[in-house]
Amino acid sequence: MENRAQALPPKPKNWVEEIRGLGPHFPLRLYCYRVTRQIVVLFNGGVKNDRTAQESQLSGKFYQAQNFAKKIEEALHSQMISITDDERHLENFDNKLEIIL
Repeated sequence: MENRAQALPPKPKNWVEEIRGLGPHFPLRLYCYRVTRQIVVLFNGGVKNDRTAQESQLSGKFYQAQNFAKKIEEALHSQMISITDDERHLENFDNKLEIIL
């Protein structure tokens, strides 16, 4: 399930060079969903205080991020939202940039 919305910072084997200095035990987590290489949606996070996000106080944020990522996928599939021609924005079916899921 964690494949839909990913935790930031990533696990040490997947480090992004810009955040390598934070170390593997950095307690803060955000969640992100990569729609395309140019479009990334960030979700709330917090302190990971247990072995897994599902077991920690982040459990609600984790499941919320997964749910929103799923809704974005479904909306793209049903064409309620689409990716703009320049591939840098999501837009609603009526060409508005404000999207309400």
